[in-house]
Amino acid sequence: VNGYLAQPDNYDDLANGLEYCLAHQRKLGDNGREMAKKYTWREVCEKVARVYEAAYNDTGDTVGVVIPVYNKSETQIVRAIESCLNQSYVPDQIIVVNDGSTDVSGLHTARTKFEDVDYDVDHIEFVDQSNQGVAAARNAGIQVLNTKYVACIDGDDWTEPRYLEACVTELKKDHTIGIAYTGLRWHDHETGKSELSTWPGAYQSGKQFDHQARQNQIPTACVFRRDAWERVGGYRSRYCPDGAGSEDAALWTQILSIGYTAKQVTTEPLFNYSLGGQVSANKEYKEIDWLAWLPYSRDKRYPFACSVLPERYSHPVRQYDEPEISIIIPVGPGHEHVLRTALDSIEAQHFRNWEAIVVFDTGNEYYPELYAAYPYAKWGDTGGKRGPGYA
Repeated sequence: VNGYLAQPDNYDDLANGLEYCLAHQRKLGDNGREMAKKYTWREVCEKVARVYEAAYNDTGDTVGVVIPVYNKSETQIVRAIESCLNQSYVPDQIIVVNDGSTDVSGLHTARTKFEDVDYDVDHIEFVDQSNQGVAAARNAGIQVLNTKYVACIDGDDWTEPRYLEACVTELKKDHTIGIAYTGLRWHDHETGKSELSTWPGAYQSGKQFDHQARQNQIPTACVFRRDAWERVGGYRSRYCPDGAGSEDAALWTQILSIGYTAKQVTTEPLFNYSLGGQVSANKEYKEIDWLAWLPYSRDKRYPFACSVLPERYSHPVRQYDEPEISIIIPVGPGHEHVLRTALDSIEAQHFRNWEAIVVFDTGNEYYPELYAAYPYAKWGDTGGKRGPGYA
């Protein structure tokens, strides 16, 4: 602990905070001196410089669309792509990710149709990968993008012409909004039935973090900030082991926990969702509890940046002092893809006084951008393949 967070405009609470600090002044002073050693002016200036650099290199209000595809027909893929091209706010990039389709006939025809035609977008790019599921497919597509905003559209879904414009307009207007979404219409192609969905509604922050209610309020169909996706580490495949699940709900909750909020910009159904679609080899939909690894969904001690206020506005400020436990994670060849799960499992612990040290033993330097979500981790490299004992 290195301070006391008092409730704003509450002088009684301020007095309580002063009493707390006086009662623990020696410990707080020791912690403060240690923090002064840990967080030097040079490091602070470097962080400020990176902020200015990011602002200077702003990509503008660009938007990219990622379309994961698994065994879709030519008609479905063409419809999805053309619905993006027909937007009033034309996307700057469209990335189609083939998630290891076993039937590529429709994809091949669609690729031939679009790759050799000049459109208003910078490029329509097709990316191939082995079947890894929708979370990995979306991450792969987003990593190719260099746009400010991102929209993910499954291969059998499509959008109305004002979809991107409605969402991006709100994101540009209010920088606290990290996720923008619209109303949607679902289509059951087996029965031919089509209906306006009553879900989602207006975003209510408390519900998204309520472990008992466990009610996701934000659809897959939305536009979000790419930097938010990067800061939280992207989609997690563990939330969709059978191809589709709660990978989107987990991502939205993590984005909201770092300070952004969400908004339904219109109830108009500007997104068309196909029931029974699949974007991976496994058809079964299974929703995993995306809040299970977030301790603050139970104790309500939300991160300070979170848009949801904790049940207690005032409390001693947590600070990682000298750790009581050092957790070493050696990463051997072929294990890189499970590192995020290991780090997330540590972060989910109720006991907080730990440090995480990751040591790569792969023979290759491996620091992809998704690991920016773990600034607290210490990173090392053996410089070769020397085994877990050496790491």
